[in-house]
Amino acid sequence: MGSSMFFLTLAEKNVDVRYWEAECFRIDADNKKVYCQSNLTTNLDGEEEFVVDYVYLVIAIGARANTFNIPGVVENCHLLKRIRRTVIDCFEKASLSSLTDEERKKVLHFVVIGGGPTGVEFAAELHDYVNEDLVRLYPKAKDLVKMTLPEQQIIF
Repeated sequence: MGSSMFFLTLAEKNVDVRYWEAECFRIDADNKKVYCQSNLTTNLDGEEEFVVDYVYLVIAIGARANTFNIPGVVENCHLLKRIRRTVIDCFEKASLSSLTDEERKKVLHFVVIGGGPTGVEFAAELHDYVNEDLVRLYPKAKDLVKMTLPEQQIIF
């Protein structure tokens, strides 16, 4: 089973919520346990595999982008799902206790190059995604995130 991002709304509830980005390799429904493996070389607890107890389990499957079988698209394009996955991986990596603050800042520095007006719009959407969604899951990363949109010059 692949990993999937989820959103949970707990308005004004006193509930302990934890978030991990990982792949599930086994579900024990009788004992309400999910056996997971970190997507990174190590997870936040310093272990590659870990068990999560649950009360309710929701399983969601993903989708694949349609490239219409155009040669070279998969190898050369950064589809939005791949970009999203890379951004989340950066936040996961920045959460590792073995990293210094300087290393975290480096991992959380996003540079959007090119694309003209689309690049500017993408940078704005990335900013919103990071500041409205990801910092809720990774609150310690909020002050470490940096985005750069270099000025472009056209030379004739």
